[in-house]
Amino acid sequence: MIAVKKSDGSFEHITLEELKKRQSASSKIAARVSDVRERARPKPEMKIIPHKDDFVMPDMLPQKFVTPPTPATTTPHNDFVHSKNVTSPSLSGQRVPTPAPKFSPMSRSGTNLSSQSTLRPMVNDIISHPQTMSPLDEIKFFTLTDFRRLSSDPVEAAARLKQKFTNLKEESIIWYFSAFDSWHASPLYLDYMNAVASALVARSPLAHVTANPNSIQIKEVEAIIAMEKELI
Repeated sequence: MIAVKKSDGSFEHITLEELKKRQSASSKIAARVSDVRERARPKPEMKIIPHKDDFVMPDMLPQKFVTPPTPATTTPHNDFVHSKNVTSPSLSGQRVPTPAPKFSPMSRSGTNLSSQSTLRPMVNDIISHPQTMSPLDEIKFFTLTDFRRLSSDPVEAAARLKQKFTNLKEESIIWYFSAFDSWHASPLYLDYMNAVASALVARSPLAHVTANPNSIQIKEVEAIIAMEKELI
């Protein structure tokens, strides 16, 4: 045991290990206080004195003004000098438009197609058929030739034409009524109506108007009239 004097003058008995611990703690506290004082102490400012041999950049030095050379107006060495009166198109800001070439359609024989087309007559009696025909299109483009192909007997041909309307009616009533619009626009219906109208205008019997074998015949007209009555 070691006797240690306190601050009040009394003594305290402690072991050697405890004394070492107290001394170690006090030394750490003293070192910490010294470190804090060192940091709190103001540091003197450092002054940098330039040396005469220090490096200086050339662009930091004042430069001497050099007068630029005067442009040449003569050709001492046979050099080409532009005239002052000549201006470049790019500098003038004006662009000259280039006229577009004109072409006229020419045929293989060398004749002008535009003048040739004026001499050719216009063909208006050609009806183009669609590539894929629906049942309504089939009635719309139905001709006298198609009617005669159905049968040589006009009554039988009219019955087969009527069957086309019946088939559409079974499919849809809308298609059935649309078939009448297609029928009224068909070439066969127009031939039939033209024959009737011609007979009325000429005030002659229908048989006289339909005497031409290439046109619609009286029996074919009668068969078509009977077919329309049955459809209505």
